Amino acid sequence: MASVTLATAVPGVALVLSATRHPLQRCGAWAVAVLAGRDWPTAVTQEDVGKVAERLTTDCVRAGTARDGDGVYDWWKVLFALYPNAKPTHAARSRDREELRPAVAAMFAPDPPGAVLRPCVFCARPSAALWAKATLPMFDTTKALNTLPPQVAGWPVCRACRVAMWALPYGAWVTAGSATVLTCDSALVERDFARRNVGRAARIQQLGFSGLAAGASAETVTLAAVRAHADQACHSATLWTFKNDNQEPWLRVTATRGGLTTFVVRMLADAECWRGWRALQHAMHKTDKAGAVAVSGAAAAARLLFDREDQPAGRLAGTLLGGRWWRGGRCAACIWR
Repeated sequence: MASVTLATAVPGVALVLSATRHPLQRCGAWAVAVLAGRDWPTAVTQEDVGKVAERLTTDCVRAGTARDGDGVYDWWKVLFALYPNAKPTHAARSRDREELRPAVAAMFAPDPPGAVLRPCVFCARPSAALWAKATLPMFDTTKALNTLPPQVAGWPVCRACRVAMWALPYGAWVTAGSATVLTCDSALVERDFARRNVGRAARIQQLGFSGLAAGASAETVTLAAVRAHADQACHSATLWTFKNDNQEPWLRVTATRGGLTTFVVRMLADAECWRGWRALQHAMHKTDKAGAVAVSGAAAAARLLFDREDQPAGRLAGTLLGGRWWRGGRCAACIWR
């Protein structure tokens, strides 16, 4: 089956949202599509954008006014890691929902009539709103609230992209201190990654991080999406993990080698390779004295497929071929060379 690409908009209907090549906007666009019940970002309508904006506003206000210990307060931690100076996360925010809500809703409001329009920094659609570090993660440098050129108020961002940039944590793999987004050459894998994380975001808002099952990671979610769409060409995948801290924001990029789908398909089809992969997961799994998971073997093994840009490649093959736990026979390294 040929690789599926992003569908085009309905003929005669203006395109509202695009999944651009910017990793954060792209993940957010997929999240908007999932939240709106659409198959593709290009199928999102203006009405969908409004409904998702209402969802974001409600969730942000709930999180921003929650008490420490409430499940939804963990969602505030997620938002704080991405947008530390925004209306619903700033230390000086109002804890009154009725007072905070209009300030948050204004972030996603349509452009007012007669406003000066500029090309959106993401998709080039006409935009009146100007956003900077307070609402755009990773758009300014360290130790400053705003490092834009003098007399420049911000980056133009259209309404759909503003909503996408705040739908980002729904489609990303999030922790209390960071977020991870996926880019790859399969639209279906990107969509499935966002879909799985949207469901996880709902559980975080309800139960907090303590209510999540142990053992998953951005890497395991990626591999599950690749396996679910093994008939699609996903030659490689890149994970962008970041924190938009006020003082020391950081970005870590990891990527698989080429042939990711081939590796997954052949490993699943080869009984010995599959047993070797399971043995690797078992060998890397660790529990503490109480029996709780300290290191998930599934997550640790999946991370070996992703090499950091500033480190030597081939960690999986090196681990497999050098591991004393392996006792002969074929293993996953045989199809990852």
